Amino acid sequence: MTHQSFTFVVLEKDHFVAQDMCAGLVEAAPDSQFLHLADGRIPEDLLPRLQECDRLPVLVAKSHIDEMDACAAVRAWKKHGWPIVLRLGIDPVESIRTRGWYPLAAPFTRDDLDDLVLRLTLGEKDRRLA
Repeated sequence: MTHQSFTFVVLEKDHFVAQDMCAGLVEAAPDSQFLHLADGRIPEDLLPRLQECDRLPVLVAKSHIDEMDACAAVRAWKKHGWPIVLRLGIDPVESIRTRGWYPLAAPFTRDDLDDLVLRLTLGEKDRRLA
């Protein structure tokens, strides 16, 4: 199966977690790019640049749903219809799925990242995570 290529934009303060996630995502989707935003903010000029990119932008964060909803950049992200992945541990899986977002285990394994890429490629938000 051929995987789509993505630009993963990861909001993560912990550099070790971000580095581990990057390695796993690049292994799962080799033609993809990875952008780590350690300060947890999406720069204003990023969304227009992502629109011009051939890769599908995917936002990955470990935040409260309410914080995500309050963020103007995330609202713009949603208007584009780009996938949003929330790591588990803050909000319940069903709350994430209800929004049409993709849940990701926290802590995650390489298998979880492989599964995420597969779900993103197929557009299946609910597969495997029960």
